[in-house]
Amino acid sequence: MQYHHIQIGHQDIGYAEKNPDAAPLIFFVHGNSSSHRVWMKQLSDTRLSDFRMIALDLPGHGNSSGSDDPARDYTVSAFGATISNTVKKLAGNKPFVLVGSSFGTNCVTETLAYDLHPAGIVLIGSSVFGGDIQLSSFLNPETDMSILFSDEGEGDQLHAFISKACFFSDKEDIRILIDDYYKVSTPFRSTLIQTMMSGKHANEIELLQQANVPALFLFGERDNIVNIHYLDKVELPLWNNRIVIFPEAGHLAALDRPEEFNLLLLEFMKELFK
Repeated sequence: MQYHHIQIGHQDIGYAEKNPDAAPLIFFVHGNSSSHRVWMKQLSDTRLSDFRMIALDLPGHGNSSGSDDPARDYTVSAFGATISNTVKKLAGNKPFVLVGSSFGTNCVTETLAYDLHPAGIVLIGSSVFGGDIQLSSFLNPETDMSILFSDEGEGDQLHAFISKACFFSDKEDIRILIDDYYKVSTPFRSTLIQTMMSGKHANEIELLQQANVPALFLFGERDNIVNIHYLDKVELPLWNNRIVIFPEAGHLAALDRPEEFNLLLLEFMKELFK
């Protein structure tokens, strides 16, 4: 695996890459206060070696640069534009699939507003919203989410949140999640919630419907962050006409159950590119 940087407008975007000479491509997008490292169990899986894999660091996360204008750059729409431009530069004319987890599902879906045309989309622990589906439609009111929107989260609160987000992850996974949380540029988290509440985002449900590309939706049965059934009655271009639910997995289902997820991703890719 190699790590690179690419200049996208005024931002320096970092990304980890595996199998650089392969095609098609899989782009992985992490969630709020995480990094490319959440995808290491995918990048290291030899069963996916037929695909070029790229795990991005979102602006202000991991090894990507922060912002001198947070109100401009730390919106879901701005992230969608940045990811779209990054994918276009790195993919060229090669076909690609977008994979997002948690807040990464919002970022991936927002790219569809910027003339991006993936062959397929994978959304893990989806938090996409729009129209009648709002934040209150899916966020679990019994879980304290404030740690995701605070620039100075405390240790005990962070540990408690991660223990709810992960069901089966090991100590090293948890250490990385904690380390990545504290590496996020200030004031990403507080700015994000302000821009989301002020409507600086697209109707993501509508974007998915209009794009009409195969979408693999995956939830962990033990997800304590979102209501895993909030999309059950929403018309979406679902792959195999179903939403997949992994037993014994939490909000970060690909991290909790990498073996099962990687096999499912491989099946998805083979069907798209058969």
